[in-house]
Amino acid sequence: GIDRIVSDRRVAPPAPPAPLGTSRATTAAPTKRAAVPADVDDDSARVHVVFSTDCSAYQDWQSEVVFHSALHVSHGGPLTRIASGCDAASQARLRRRYAELYGDLFGRCLFVHFTPKFDKDADSGKTYYFYNKPRGLEHWLAQPNSSATLTEIVALIDPDFAFLKPLSATLHRPTALVARPWRLDDVPERVDRGRPWGQQYGLGAHWTTFDRLKICGAGSPCLAVTAPEANKYYPVGPPYVLHVDDWRALAPVWTEFAPRVYAQYPYLLAEMYAYCCAAAHLRLRHARLNHLMLSNVGAGDEAWRLSDPVPLGAACGSSADDRQSSVPPLLRRAQPATAPVPTFLHLCDPPPASDDDILTATTWCTPPNSTPCRRDWPPILIPGQNYRLGEWMFAKRRIPSGLFTDCGHPLLAAPPPEVWRLRYELQPPGNPCREAAKRKPLANALAANRTAFVLCLATAYVNAAATRARSGCAAPPNASVRLFDLATRCDRPPGRRAAPTTRVVVVRSPQSPQSRAAAR
Repeated sequence: GIDRIVSDRRVAPPAPPAPLGTSRATTAAPTKRAAVPADVDDDSARVHVVFSTDCSAYQDWQSEVVFHSALHVSHGGPLTRIASGCDAASQARLRRRYAELYGDLFGRCLFVHFTPKFDKDADSGKTYYFYNKPRGLEHWLAQPNSSATLTEIVALIDPDFAFLKPLSATLHRPTALVARPWRLDDVPERVDRGRPWGQQYGLGAHWTTFDRLKICGAGSPCLAVTAPEANKYYPVGPPYVLHVDDWRALAPVWTEFAPRVYAQYPYLLAEMYAYCCAAAHLRLRHARLNHLMLSNVGAGDEAWRLSDPVPLGAACGSSADDRQSSVPPLLRRAQPATAPVPTFLHLCDPPPASDDDILTATTWCTPPNSTPCRRDWPPILIPGQNYRLGEWMFAKRRIPSGLFTDCGHPLLAAPPPEVWRLRYELQPPGNPCREAAKRKPLANALAANRTAFVLCLATAYVNAAATRARSGCAAPPNASVRLFDLATRCDRPPGRRAAPTTRVVVVRSPQSPQSRAAAR
């Protein structure tokens, strides 16, 4: 029963039984937890959300979407960006920018922690960008005066997450979803020492086929894990939700194992398999949950069961008024807090004072009189895939960084309410000056509905964060542009003709006369 399981898991995990060839300490003094304000009863106040980035403009704008979405849903705990490889000028620039964008929230509830660039392994000389994740986390945890001392629970996400509601470390029934063979009754009610959670990912037990002796060392519990045990306890990914003391034990081991895994598996996901090995080494058996995020519209092990019943009009709008506001009803703070939605698109808010306040909340961390968000949404949306319906698309690598820094840059055009009716996608060509977009039918109506859901919400969130980022501009642009048209634009040299189907469409806002400008 749950009482027995909770009792068994209260014991902190044992120290690593095999030496790791490092002098880094894996233990720390008891965590000093920040006091939760009396007017905050949200369990998310216990959860410190952190994410690792480099210092590129690409991850600058993603970080601002994470921060803005957390502000929007009034997540109760702090957020920290762990930024690796920023020079002194970049560090000063980011500190100034965050102080301007977030006021006194920066340094109180919202933080940035700078680390050296960790993407190269000193022993092999090989570069793997995701070394920054375990090494940056370890660096942050090791600093005695860092934001790591603020809460007992730490959740590690990726920078391409956006909050849909506050992230809680308490299981909320009956809408919690678990990954088989887990049963809901076997999942710890709350994250605590030795009782971590993770979102189910399709990693399987592949890491058990590696030469684990070379990765984990002789005598490691990692060596004894069977394939069924590996499948049950360890194929998890962001959000990883652990007690901070477990993180202090795990981060150095994860750092040590990552290059050893990469040596055998030099591909994307190597650091995730290294996490599996490190967790197994410390006997940190994770409860695998499915309700923490949305990402892949074809996945059966995410929180789509929670979002599929939501009317698409709530995500994309369904009327002329919706189009005029350009903000989907689901993201309006006037939307009832009981609206049925998932935690991460990786959206649920108190009513706004006016439409001008939509998506610009500044009361995060200590939200006064906030209406509780509905608990049957996933906390996170991860717009990390490429989402396409007809000539509408969202692809994070297609977002121009100028959207967040250039006052004259048009915002992204919002998909129309009827976008969900489309049953095909157009794939941008590799060379838009010579090739046309390729048309591909969608698998089914469910795929179209889910794609429309993400298209509308991700576009709205990026626009909202960009609008906040440019709040100091004299006037916002009165035009918008589709990502598809940016992706198929032919910036051709003289003498080269563009493909006849390539064009750029700029859509004027509803407040100004309708116009479309085509460039060939």
